[in-house]
Amino acid sequence: MIDDDFWSAELWMRDAKCSDTPDPDLFFSGVAEDIAKAQAICKGCPVRLLCASYAIENNTEGGVWGGLTEADRKAIKATKTRSRKGIPNKKH
Repeated sequence: MIDDDFWSAELWMRDAKCSDTPDPDLFFSGVAEDIAKAQAICKGCPVRLLCASYAIENNTEGGVWGGLTEADRKAIKATKTRSRKGIPNKKH
């Protein structure tokens, strides 16, 4: 398990591209155009994977985190759960 200090804002969030975005609400609006803009910002972010992992591991609701929407994160979480239980990820 990862130490809780690893997830602290001081260690990675300050390096996120969204931290200096003029419109941070863009990441939480839910409007398709805004989601696409937020994901474009995330695309070149140096902490994208940490951000996405943080949101998945902490069951973060809403918003774009690491380029992933809430639906994306839920799908990943469901796949991980099925995998742990030995259930195939593909439907036959």
